[in-house]
Amino acid sequence: MKTKFTYLLGAGASAEAIPVVKKFKERADQFKVELDDFTTKEFSSLDYLSDFGLKFTEYVNESENFSTIDTLAKYYFLKDRQKFEELKRLLSLYFTFEQLLFEKFDYRYLVFLTTILKQSSFFPDNIKIITWNYDFQFELAGMHFSKDTFNTDGHGNEVKSVPLMEYYPTLGTDIIPAAEEIDILHLNGIAGFFFDTKGKFNFSAFHNMEKEIVGNFISNVVNLNRSHNSLLSFAWEGGQAGFRNRIELAKEIAQETTHLVIIGYSFPFFNREIDKEIMSALVQTPYIQKIYYQDPEKDGQFLYNQFDIDKKIEIVHISDKKQFHIPIEL
Repeated sequence: MKTKFTYLLGAGASAEAIPVVKKFKERADQFKVELDDFTTKEFSSLDYLSDFGLKFTEYVNESENFSTIDTLAKYYFLKDRQKFEELKRLLSLYFTFEQLLFEKFDYRYLVFLTTILKQSSFFPDNIKIITWNYDFQFELAGMHFSKDTFNTDGHGNEVKSVPLMEYYPTLGTDIIPAAEEIDILHLNGIAGFFFDTKGKFNFSAFHNMEKEIVGNFISNVVNLNRSHNSLLSFAWEGGQAGFRNRIELAKEIAQETTHLVIIGYSFPFFNREIDKEIMSALVQTPYIQKIYYQDPEKDGQFLYNQFDIDKKIEIVHISDKKQFHIPIEL
């Protein structure tokens, strides 16, 4: 069988652009100041930008009592669905602003693509990426080689270009692709994506968002009603057809994997059931040969017991976090 490499990413994979849990509160306070300054200089008429910054900061401050913003989200999921949906919209806006307005970009993504690409318009067919992250750092890195656009042709027909990497969920369609057609699978959805009234993914702007159209974009998102919900999701929400489809796709990818590279992912409690499904699909096939665990502190040996991994499968610790690890077998 041809060697097939799967990358499993957690928050640490974007840590140079998007703050991890320990630094989230600190960044949120700074973000509010920067957003107010940006609004004053660029969009003084859009009062709701400052309102958004204030509301988001309030949620982040409250999350201090729950350790993480994710735990606060679950609290509202159980107690107040309206606040839960509002928090998801705010999170989606936050990640979108960080990456587009404030141009936060982790160059390790670009270095990784530059290293593995043999052609500027062709992503290797033996590499798959599964990510728990809401950000679109990989998509931004891919745009250095191939622009991803989504427009209409003047006759009302939707026209989508071919990006460097095919990602799912993607913009403008609710069609579920085959696992072999996907390069990047976002388990938790993507910031800036929303379901429209027809159930399709809409309002994403990471492919062409310019500052002059930010007002319209924000207005759409801020005024979303129940039929326009954020595509962001959490593992504990359960029951969502779209989320379940992503898990099944992840399991299909895992079953074909010979080498797994885990970057910046600590396997948190909230994701334990989904992680178990994916890792079980991985280790129960005869193909998996080696697991690389890239983390500056943890060595990954806990995976043996947590997922009942055969000791014959080697787990290699990569402590260097300067660049995404590229296995010698690749």
